[in-house]
Amino acid sequence: MSKSFSMFIPIKPTATPRAKITTRGGFGRGYYPKKYTQYMDTIALLVKSEMNKQGVEMIPEGEIVSIGLIFSLNRPKSHYRTGKYSMERKEVSPKGHVKKPDLDNLIKGVLDSLNGFLFHDDSQIVQISAFKKYSNIEGITISSLRSHPLTRRSDD
Repeated sequence: MSKSFSMFIPIKPTATPRAKITTRGGFGRGYYPKKYTQYMDTIALLVKSEMNKQGVEMIPEGEIVSIGLIFSLNRPKSHYRTGKYSMERKEVSPKGHVKKPDLDNLIKGVLDSLNGFLFHDDSQIVQISAFKKYSNIEGITISSLRSHPLTRRSDD
């Protein structure tokens, strides 16, 4: 049994920041900045809504997940020519997105947002295919494929 889910989220991809630490009463507590938690909540809300529209349920514990992520980011103005040619890209501008944010930090933010409702736990993910690219429309494309339940081989 395999079922797929796919959607585009029109949101600026944001890398996972380092957690902030505060102490109260001698105990340390970690937290993420409010702007980042709002980003994660927005992804969660939009994905939940789309899951309902597509009739997709949470992938239960024990089933393996393959996930694909495409991060579309705006190209900086410095990559374009000036004057009447301002819509043309400079020949020296890179084809791929080779600047920050780092791909691994982009992935972590999305997976943390999906944890607990697209899949039971992100430990179910056995394969990730992800890349970042320049695009005219910023956003994140998410696609997941659930597969058969995990089974133990007799030689393990």
